[in-house]
Amino acid sequence: MPAFCDRYVEWTKNSSTYHEIYLTPLKDIHLHSNFNQEAEVNGNGQMVSFLFLIAIFIICIAWVNYINLSTARSVERAKEVGMKKVLGAIRSDLVKQFLVENFILNALGLVFSIGLFYLLLSAFDSFAGRDGVTGISLTASYWRIFILIFISGTFLSGLYPAFVLSNFTPIKVLKGIFKNSSGGVALRKSLIVLQFVITVVLIAGTVIVYQQVQYMRKQNLGVNINQTLILDGPSTLRDSLYEAIYQPFKTELLQQAGIKNVSASSNVMGQEIYWTNGSRQLSAPKEANVTLYNLGVDYDFIPAYDLKLKGGRNFSRAFGTDKKTAILNERAMDVLGFKDAKEAINSKIKRQGDTLTVVGIVANFHHQGLQKIIDPMIILPRPNMRRFYSIKIGSGSPKNTVAAVEKLWSKYFPGDPFTYFFLDDSYNEQYKTDILFGKVFSMFALLAILIACSGLLGLSAYNILQRNKEIGIRKVLGASVQNILLLLSKDFIRLIIISLVLALPVGWYAMNRWLQDFAYRIDIQWWVFAMAGLSALLIAGITIVFQTMKTVVENPVKSLRSE
Repeated sequence: MPAFCDRYVEWTKNSSTYHEIYLTPLKDIHLHSNFNQEAEVNGNGQMVSFLFLIAIFIICIAWVNYINLSTARSVERAKEVGMKKVLGAIRSDLVKQFLVENFILNALGLVFSIGLFYLLLSAFDSFAGRDGVTGISLTASYWRIFILIFISGTFLSGLYPAFVLSNFTPIKVLKGIFKNSSGGVALRKSLIVLQFVITVVLIAGTVIVYQQVQYMRKQNLGVNINQTLILDGPSTLRDSLYEAIYQPFKTELLQQAGIKNVSASSNVMGQEIYWTNGSRQLSAPKEANVTLYNLGVDYDFIPAYDLKLKGGRNFSRAFGTDKKTAILNERAMDVLGFKDAKEAINSKIKRQGDTLTVVGIVANFHHQGLQKIIDPMIILPRPNMRRFYSIKIGSGSPKNTVAAVEKLWSKYFPGDPFTYFFLDDSYNEQYKTDILFGKVFSMFALLAILIACSGLLGLSAYNILQRNKEIGIRKVLGASVQNILLLLSKDFIRLIIISLVLALPVGWYAMNRWLQDFAYRIDIQWWVFAMAGLSALLIAGITIVFQTMKTVVENPVKSLRSE
């Protein structure tokens, strides 16, 4: 590629700066590219991977429920297995039977989920900000993945219960001599722990995603974007006529009661800057060129946006030489090799064919969202810039101000459409994907909690059923409701506490990986996982108490009279 460019690409040969061209696979552009000056806003491959992983977790929780409930209720099918074995069934036949039963159950679930998917697709598209999408198309590779998940999940979730159920000894189960094996009990406990590890991680993840989004939206940007109306500048006016029209337009705008300041610029906050050049200190060699992001502004831009000068001055009409000057942000000052603002002020820099004098240094400000690092920026004096007009408005009615501005626009620029937006709304659009990720993440976390609790509800119900007579005897002997509740729930509560301990490193690692995608990020706090664990404990406790209270308050005579 470098040799090809040397031979055929003229601008790489004639440019005063160094250029390289890279190849990117076409299929990677949408989710994984994220270079500067992309043709459109990219998706986020990491978020897609996270959501896919969460979906797998939810399926795993459902399979865990199936394994737990199937093995726990194996007593009820023990005599069926015993009779079939006595009548000549061999173990492989029974394994096949139970696997087929599991396959039918999963197939029914699959059919139901496909129907539910298409029923809820339009609602989810609206929820996900995909308005106007009327359908979905999946490639063959995705269908292969889904079929593989369905077949492997069906087989794996049904295999253990099938072997457990087919392993019963006919003589023992027909005599009523049966109890769950210690290995089966240990497996069920392990699976409960796995369920709640996932649940705690998802609860903690939801909180961390929310904290990160709020951190980005509330962080001090170093620039004032509030109460700012942005107009797209005129495009039909010739340069020779523009200045004579713009200045009267600006003067009349400033005479309006609701307008405090008006400025013009090549870009506004929240938009990627495509205008870049290689620059260096005048005395530095060509190889020392660094890429700076150019922002053309008029004389009122810096005070209008409350940018803080760390040294030097703003551009001024009083200086006739300001056409050959520049203001740097602190990041540009650093990459150009200046030690501090004092050294940079009045120094010369080479920008393509121009030699510019640095007259000011502004404090770093977030031109784009906090997902991205602050770019090294060079601010250039362009009094006749027309791409965007920034109008700072007061505390009056924005609607009335917009109407007044539109009236003046029609007077001075009748050939151009009046297009406007509010800067804070536009800036916050950068966080739209992260907010959506948080919403979907929360929805998945809620779904996982509901599935885990349904499994816990089933297990606790079966556990109570098995110990029904024991509960009756304890009540007859004077046990209180509180004692019985503690007795029935302590094993589950112990397992959930173990889940919390295991979820801490897993959750921290997963969410730390997600946060690495942000240039400016929160620190993960320990209390987030403590709160997630307590939430899971509370939810599980309510689930168990709800199930056990019905049995605990029952008359013990009902459970003992058959004896």
